[in-house]
Amino acid sequence: MENLAHSASLHSGDRIAPLKPGTKHLVDRIFGSRALRPRIAYEASNTTAIMGLVAAGLGVTLYPEGLRRFKPDHVVMREIEDCGAQIETLVAWERNAPAKRVLHFVEACRRLQEQANTLVNV
Repeated sequence: MENLAHSASLHSGDRIAPLKPGTKHLVDRIFGSRALRPRIAYEASNTTAIMGLVAAGLGVTLYPEGLRRFKPDHVVMREIEDCGAQIETLVAWERNAPAKRVLHFVEACRRLQEQANTLVNV
């Protein structure tokens, strides 16, 4: 990806922080690992609200790569080349009577996890 950002550039400007504890912890960890303290101007509880604040020019945020396709055209995103942070993702389904398609999806997720574990252990 071109125009990569460097984590050192994270120190300037207002931030828009997620309110979700796990994600907020990740943001704190990314900044803390570089002896930086984010200046939080706004907090939002979901990615749509976060992107709305960014699109309105009210600050910058760390945003999941997987949601890049939902960004407004006038918002710029750059990969942070030395970040190394990862967000764990869970699969959730109704336990008592899952539909057949749900069971297929869960099985596909299990296979992907096994493949990822194999790659890491190589």
